Amino acid sequence: MDHYIELLKTEISLRKQNKSIDHAASIYFGGGTPSFLGSKRLNKILSTLKQFFYIDKTTEITIESNPSDLSLAYLSALKETGINRISIGTQSFSDNDLLFLERTHDAGAAKESIKDAHKVGFDNISIDLIYGFSSQSKEQFMDNLKIAAAFPITHISIYCLSIENGTLFYHRKKIGKQIASSDELSSEIYIDSVKFLKKNGFHHYEISNFAKNGYESIHNINYWQEGEYWGFGLSASSYLKGKRIKNTENYNEYAGMLYDEKFPVKSTERLCEENKMSEELILGLRLTKGVNWGRFKHKYGTLEKFSIIENRIDRWITLKMLKMKDGCLSLVFPRGIVLSDEIFMDIL
Repeated sequence: MDHYIELLKTEISLRKQNKSIDHAASIYFGGGTPSFLGSKRLNKILSTLKQFFYIDKTTEITIESNPSDLSLAYLSALKETGINRISIGTQSFSDNDLLFLERTHDAGAAKESIKDAHKVGFDNISIDLIYGFSSQSKEQFMDNLKIAAAFPITHISIYCLSIENGTLFYHRKKIGKQIASSDELSSEIYIDSVKFLKKNGFHHYEISNFAKNGYESIHNINYWQEGEYWGFGLSASSYLKGKRIKNTENYNEYAGMLYDEKFPVKSTERLCEENKMSEELILGLRLTKGVNWGRFKHKYGTLEKFSIIENRIDRWITLKMLKMKDGCLSLVFPRGIVLSDEIFMDIL
């Protein structure tokens, strides 16, 4: 880990060399379990970033974490580094769910990590919850939300279980085991969850994300609004000046390129205007406030593909899956959001 941190510092220095110092609106330690690094290593990364980015009290600094990593002493050390937002991979407050999901923590650890994070001074606490698997009923997931609402949590993400190719769940499904719940039940859980969270003071600002007023994720909103960002580290992605830049995921290659003072980049893609239009539309529609249609049309209206997209959008508006309100195009709740993947595929 120490070797990797030194490589990471080298990459930051190399890629930001002789560049203007940008203000960092957000910093996000993610992609696995960065809380496992420990506060000293995280401090080294932040110290390096401060040499090349302007970081102040307005900068949202998030770390993803597992409940099993978060002792009271460690949380206090994280707070002292300047990290001001913690995302805890809770997944569930039920031991049965956590066993099914093969998590390393139990329900007690999930609850204690939230209490302890608040105790040491974190006032911006986010958790993830998973639904849509066969051993969980709607009532059981709603119980998770009730527990969450009683804690000092400011942000909740709810995700339907996805079965990725090559995973243990994928192989179990392949041999006939029931892993996921039905689409109908998953939709019911989602709709009831949105209603519950709204009633309990959480603003529904993105398809899967809910926040208390003023606690929306600055970092993720930047992704959904097609903002630029730097990505450092193995397999990290950047989006700069219309280019998508992807780092290598091979450790030896990453180290070798940095030793040779080369950027550890695996691929670079410059988006054409049509692809930028498509991405901006789909990402923007993930946000419940939607896409400012006048601005979007002014930006892309002359493209040949725009008229095709506009016709498809009109059809979905007629079907009451999309709506145009106050100049913004957005998904209709609940049917439009539940069928968002189908709508996005059709539009594009």
